[in-house]
Amino acid sequence: MREAGPLVKFYAMKFYKVSNLGCKVAQFEGQQVRSLLERFGLLEAGSENPDLCVINTCAVTASAASKSRQAVRALARKFPDARLIVLGCCASSGPADLGDLPQLALLADHRRGILSALETFLAHHLGRRSNGPDNAGNLLSGDSYANIDIQTDCPRNVKDIFQPYPVEAFAGRHRAILKVQDGCDARCNYCIIPSLRPDLASAPKSFVLDQARRFLDAGHREIVLSGIFLGAYGRSTTRKIRITEPQTPLLDLIAELLALPGLGRLRLSSLEPMDLTPELIDLLAASEKFPHHLHLPLQSGSDPILRRMGRQYRCDDYLRAVDAASSRLDDLALTTDLIVGFPGETQADFDTTLRIAERCAFAKIHIFPFSPRQGTPAYNWQNEMPSAEIIKDRAAQLAGLEARLALDFRRRFLGRSVRVLVETSKERRHNGPQPAETGGFLCGGRADQYFPVRFTADADLDNRFVYVRVDQVPAHDQPARGTLVGIADNPVNVR
Repeated sequence: MREAGPLVKFYAMKFYKVSNLGCKVAQFEGQQVRSLLERFGLLEAGSENPDLCVINTCAVTASAASKSRQAVRALARKFPDARLIVLGCCASSGPADLGDLPQLALLADHRRGILSALETFLAHHLGRRSNGPDNAGNLLSGDSYANIDIQTDCPRNVKDIFQPYPVEAFAGRHRAILKVQDGCDARCNYCIIPSLRPDLASAPKSFVLDQARRFLDAGHREIVLSGIFLGAYGRSTTRKIRITEPQTPLLDLIAELLALPGLGRLRLSSLEPMDLTPELIDLLAASEKFPHHLHLPLQSGSDPILRRMGRQYRCDDYLRAVDAASSRLDDLALTTDLIVGFPGETQADFDTTLRIAERCAFAKIHIFPFSPRQGTPAYNWQNEMPSAEIIKDRAAQLAGLEARLALDFRRRFLGRSVRVLVETSKERRHNGPQPAETGGFLCGGRADQYFPVRFTADADLDNRFVYVRVDQVPAHDQPARGTLVGIADNPVNVR
């Protein structure tokens, strides 16, 4: 096999590049990879060509796996002298067609523990150690959680599956994602993830709190709590009928996070409806740090389809959870996922989904036309799928409903003030007639209810919480426009 170029020797490596594909969990893992590489003395490439490219891949759908492999090959072409390391879910699914790449140095899947595999690999090839976790699973001295007992402080095999590598800051983001849970054994019939991340593990609470403090010390004002199955934090299974552990691990963790000084907002990336207990709702309703936004995947509004999907709830369960949350959380922004064209979905099933979506008044719907994923039971049911034309039509109908519901939700706030975390604050430069908007800085961010807001200000308000009166809602897919009415340090009535 002929090499594409004079591959850099590991001992001579200086610069790295990390490419991250996939979900919020993968984004946090990508930050951990950056931190680990820098612990070995490597620098993130800017204008320099990288000596090492690390690609954290996604394989949740066949399309995502294909895009991951394309991304690996694109980096191999762009940087022919660099070594390649492929991590993540696509590596876990065995991308054999990458074996012909001479630059490929390591494939590491989640069942091995991608970070410990990467650290072992780098230590061997670079001839030096990092100041990260040692071989016993403990963090080296100097970290506040150096003496974690891996076997008792968190469940099942965390040494291999959930490596507590700290991250000092979430590079390039105002909102920091914090992964606290990994793995899923729910085995929904359309989902490949339980085959790629089968073992459940939860981060020690000491690690989560320390990582959150690191983010706050770095200036992050908002933290997004994330996991493959967030509601299974502290448990050994996602299957509700099998749960024997106490019912409070996630509740207790959230309570301690909400009490951290300096935290402005704590979001939950996604929960199943059965995770939304009365106790959790009470806790969230009592805190000003929890924005009134929940992501609760529905997937289908038809009980027969939910049953065939292997979901652990039915529509009545979902609606009870929505009603309970909405009764305590004013102006709740409810977002969801819906799959269109699942095998066996009839027009009646789809019509019921539309009615449930209207009933829930979703602020945002993520629409997924069904994609057969090899290795799942639903892959074998393709002959029962609606036609491509029908799926396209149903997705378009749902998109139309989503646009109307999203617009209706945002229009509730016309003339009212919302709290916004400013994520962009750019000084304006005028080279002609003055635009209608005034102010020296064009600012943008997300309201507590997660929709984007744009406004102008006389000062740079980057990374500040402010109150903005909503004046215009141009469209469901455009930022609302408003007027700055206050800084969070001087609160106004926002509800």
